[in-house]
Amino acid sequence: MPIPTANSAPLSLQGMKILLTRPESQSAALRARLRLSGAIVESLPALEITPVAETAESRQIFMNIDRFNTVVFISPNAAHLGARQIDTYWPQLPEKINWIAVGQSTADVLRQWDIEAKVPALSADSEGMLSLPALTNCQGQSVLIVRGEGGRELLAETLTGRGASVQYAEVYRRECPQHDQETMRAKLDQFAPDLIIFYSDETLQNLLSLSDNAGVLLRNRLILVPGERAATQAKLSQFERILIPESLQEADIVHCLENYWQRNQPGKET
Repeated sequence: MPIPTANSAPLSLQGMKILLTRPESQSAALRARLRLSGAIVESLPALEITPVAETAESRQIFMNIDRFNTVVFISPNAAHLGARQIDTYWPQLPEKINWIAVGQSTADVLRQWDIEAKVPALSADSEGMLSLPALTNCQGQSVLIVRGEGGRELLAETLTGRGASVQYAEVYRRECPQHDQETMRAKLDQFAPDLIIFYSDETLQNLLSLSDNAGVLLRNRLILVPGERAATQAKLSQFERILIPESLQEADIVHCLENYWQRNQPGKET
């Protein structure tokens, strides 16, 4: 879906102050769409992505990727770094592989490398991917999961239980950035966002740790999280004001915020 132009976009988020927590390079499209809708946007990255150096083992995995029936990409970062590795050894993609992306943003990255991936219709997470036919009927199949170091084991454990042989290719590590107390106060107290957008529970927990160390209150803020599982974790961390968009596509995030802002913007009569 094309981003509205400055002349055509309604200012449906006029005056809403929004704080983004993804790495800056991954926030450009959403930042532009929010600003065109009238929002005031700042960034405070709560996650750093560091590529993992290639090893002999990972090199063999990508060189022999044609031996896998299905290749699953867990995130846009996994898609970018994994597809780049694949392209190194396979200028012409191998045939008959089921390519799977956790969500549309991940699929969009893969498409830049000429990889057409299936995306779950139910939800952009492990549960959604496990509903896809390629992962439902996988007895005797070989599956590669391209991801960052660590993370949930639900996908691999479930696929193993269904009779698949599962391997990981871990292509990056996630780290908590270091922000000083002055930066934390500037972004959270002085900017005073009406909403903070998180793309994962890990990002939320990172910012919670940073804010606690800086003596800045975070738990009373309105937050947007990617789904029910992340919302449950947020509630366990004592957050009470939580929004969940239909998906993490920019249009769905903006639509969710518009519905909230129309009812709750300061000065609006009820």
